[in-house]
Amino acid sequence: MDSLHLQFESSGITITSLLPKNYLDKRNLPNKKQLDLSKTKRSLLDLVPEQVQIYLGKMIDTLLALNYSSSTLRTYCGAFVQFLRYFEYRNPEDINREEIIRFLGSLMERGLSATSGHSMVNGVQFYYQQVLGKTDYSFVLPRPKKEKKLPAVLTMEECLQIFKVVDNPKHKLLLLIGYGAGLRVSEIVSLKWSDILFDEHKIHVKNAKGKKDRMVMLPYSIVTSLQLYRELYNGKHYVFEGQFAGEPYSTGSVQQVMRNALKLSGLEKKATVHTLRHSFATHLLENGTDIRYIQQFLGHSSIKTTTIYTHLTKTAVDKIQSPLDRMVEIKGKKKLED
Repeated sequence: MDSLHLQFESSGITITSLLPKNYLDKRNLPNKKQLDLSKTKRSLLDLVPEQVQIYLGKMIDTLLALNYSSSTLRTYCGAFVQFLRYFEYRNPEDINREEIIRFLGSLMERGLSATSGHSMVNGVQFYYQQVLGKTDYSFVLPRPKKEKKLPAVLTMEECLQIFKVVDNPKHKLLLLIGYGAGLRVSEIVSLKWSDILFDEHKIHVKNAKGKKDRMVMLPYSIVTSLQLYRELYNGKHYVFEGQFAGEPYSTGSVQQVMRNALKLSGLEKKATVHTLRHSFATHLLENGTDIRYIQQFLGHSSIKTTTIYTHLTKTAVDKIQSPLDRMVEIKGKKKLED
C-alpha cells in the first residue's frame, strides 16, 4: 500500500484501503505447504461427482488432521477414487470384504505392479480403519508380493561425466549436493541456508520422508563453491530458489536439469536425480563404509532397505575374505616368525 501511495501522490490521487487491519502482514499470508495442500485437495475432489465428494472429503480431512504429506494425500486418495469408481460410487459402508478382495484381485490380474497394489491396499484400508473408525473391524486384505528390483546405479566415472557437462553454477551445485550428501530430490529443493552448517561440515535435513530429521555430511569439495554461489545469487532463504524470490526450486526443474545433463554426457544409461542417491550409497559401501552409517545418511527406518546396496557393489564383495584364507595367512606368518 505504501508503494501505491508513493506512486500516485504526485497526481493528487487519494487511495483508501478497505482491507482489514494487518491483512497484508506476511504472517497472515498462506505458506507454500498450505497452498500445496489446498490445491491438492481441490484437484482430488474434482475427480469425483459432487454427490460422492462427501466420502472423499472425509478421507482428505482425516489425512490432513493426521499431518500426512501432500504426496501421501495424492497416493491414498487416488487409490480410493479408483476404488469408488469401480463400485460405481456406492456408499463404501455398503461394500463387503469379499467384493473388495475381488476388486483387488482384478487389478492384479490386469498386471498392476506390486507397488501400486500396496498403495491401493493402504488407501482402502486407511478409509475403513481411520475414516470410518472401524479399528476392530477384521479387514485383512491380501498383500501382493513386491518384486525385488535392483535400482540403477552410476559408476563414479559416469557421475563425474554428468557433472562436467553442466555449466550453470546453480544446476551443477544441486546435482553435486544431491550426490555428495545422498539427498532425495524433495530434500534438495527444501534445503535452506540455515540447514547448511558450514563450521561443522554438515547438512541438517529437516522434515524429510516420514517427518524425520537427520544429519548428513557437507562435502568439503563444494564448500567454497557453495559460498561463492550464495554471494552470486544473494539467496536469503532457500539454497536453490525458483522463478520467484523466496520460493524453492521445483522438483520437476531439478529432474529436467538431470535429464539435460545425462543427454549432454552421452551416457546411454537411464538415470534420474534419485539414481545419484543410489550411487552415493553404493560408492560409500564400495569404500568400506559400515552399512549402519549409510542407513543413517539415507534416513532409512530399517536396515533391510539399505542392504539392497550390497547386491549392487562388486568391489566390496571382492574385498571380503574367507575366514579359511585368513586362517592360512595367520598360520603362515607364525611359521615365518618361528
